[in-house]
Amino acid sequence: MRYYMFNKPKGCITACSDPRHKTVMEYIPPAERQGLFPVGRLDKDTEGLLILTDDGAFSNTVSSPSSKKTKTYRLYAEGEYSPEKLNMLEAGVMMKGEGVSAPSLAKYLGEYRLSDIVSLFPEQRSRILHTKLGNKKIHYVEITVTEGKKHQIKKMMLAVGMKVVYLERVAISGVLLDASLERGAYRPLADEELRSILNQ
Repeated sequence: MRYYMFNKPKGCITACSDPRHKTVMEYIPPAERQGLFPVGRLDKDTEGLLILTDDGAFSNTVSSPSSKKTKTYRLYAEGEYSPEKLNMLEAGVMMKGEGVSAPSLAKYLGEYRLSDIVSLFPEQRSRILHTKLGNKKIHYVEITVTEGKKHQIKKMMLAVGMKVVYLERVAISGVLLDASLERGAYRPLADEELRSILNQ
C-alpha cells in the first residue's frame, strides 16, 4: 500500500480525473498515479495538506465522520473580529444548508492588512497593491474540526459574519504539512505519521 503527503495548490480539484479541470492527480507522474486516489477533498481554491493512497480501508477510516479525525485549517478572513466570535465557532454555529457545526477548537493568530499577504494572490497582486484594497483589515485564524462537511470552514466563518479570503489545511490527526514540501509536490508519509493518523 502507498500513502503520500501532497501539498495541494489552488486551482486544481480533488478528483482522479475531470474533463474540464486540472486535478490533483495530474501532479503525480503517470507511472506512479495508477491506483492512487485522494483521501477526502479540498475545495478548488483551498491549499494545503491532502493525502493520496491506494488503500481503500485507510481512506474510509480517515474520511468517516464517525472516526472524528481532526483536520486543522489556517485562514485569512475579512470582517469584524471579536473574541466572542471565536467562542461561537468553538461551541458550534448554524451553517447554511448544513445544520450546526460540531464543537471545534479556534485560535486567533493576528490582524493583518491585505497587502501583508499579497503573495497569496499573485493574480490580484497589482490590484491589491495599487488600490485601497491593500489597506483592508484581515484576520488570521486557526480552526480544528472533526467533521468535513462541504465548504465547512467557509460556512462556519460566514455564520459569525466573516468571509474567508484564503484557506489552507495544515494538519490531519496532528500530522503537520511538511514545511519543506512545495505546492504541487508530494512525498511518502513516514511510518510515524501514518501511525499518528490511524491511532488518533
